[in-house]
Amino acid sequence: MTYHCKIRPSKYDRVVAKIDTDLFGEFIPLEHLWVTFDRQSMDKDRMRPWFLSPLSDGECVSSNGFTPFALHNLDSFPISDIRAQRGESYYEEHRVVYICLDKGKGYAIVQGSEYYEVTFTYIDDTIHDILCNCYCEGHCKHEYAVLL
Repeated sequence: MTYHCKIRPSKYDRVVAKIDTDLFGEFIPLEHLWVTFDRQSMDKDRMRPWFLSPLSDGECVSSNGFTPFALHNLDSFPISDIRAQRGESYYEEHRVVYICLDKGKGYAIVQGSEYYEVTFTYIDDTIHDILCNCYCEGHCKHEYAVLL
């Protein structure tokens, strides 16, 4: 059977990335995720095309000040209750599809209406900054889902 279809180049890049990807190292099942502590298995730059289009606008940069907080105390994370509730739902719905922590630098991909990237710094049980590339002003449900 032959099948013809049209596909955007960015979508094609994602398909090729998923098919033409080798993973190395030991992976451990953890709830709905497969986890590895092997840095050589796959870094974020190789994982990114699985979910996201090629970079066009560059990375997001935060212009507002951020007060670090202990990860075990999310009450001090400055987010509205409604966004926190949606973030909990995203977490419970397993929408955090990728998360990586390497030498204190964190990176995650969260599935919302589209895929969003969340970057953060985690040092000594403390979040020092966190940023999502979604349209929200202030902290968002995607960031909160990653923190959970």
